Amino acid sequence: MRRLLLVLVALCLLTWGTALYLLVMPKAHSTASLPTEMVLPVFVVAVLFFALLLAYPFEVLTVGTVLYLGALPLGWLSWQKHARATAAPQPLSPDHPVTDSPAASPPNAVTPPDTERPTRLN
Repeated sequence: MRRLLLVLVALCLLTWGTALYLLVMPKAHSTASLPTEMVLPVFVVAVLFFALLLAYPFEVLTVGTVLYLGALPLGWLSWQKHARATAAPQPLSPDHPVTDSPAASPPNAVTPPDTERPTRLN
C-alpha cells in the first residue's frame, strides 16, 4: 500500500512538474509565458500546495471551495460591468439626425415580414 502511495505521489509530481515546465518555457508561437524571476516562486507554491493537499486534504479543499465561491460574485459583477459597457449607446452629436434610430419609431410599429426567414427554425 505504501509503495502504491509513493508511485501516485511521484506521478502527480511529474505531471505537475511537466505542466509547470510547459508554462514556464518561452514559446516562439505564444506571447504568454512566465517571467524568469517568477519561475522559482511558482515552483515553490506548487510544491507547497501539493504538500498541503497530501497532509490536509479536507482543509485545503474546503479553503479552495470557499475561495471559489467567494470569487463567483466578483466574476458576476465584472461580467455585468462589461455587459453595461458594451451595451451603452454611443452619444450622438447635436447635428446628427435621429430619424434612423429604433427609439424614434413607436414601440408597436408593424415591421414588414421577412420573406427569406424560414417558418420553422428547428
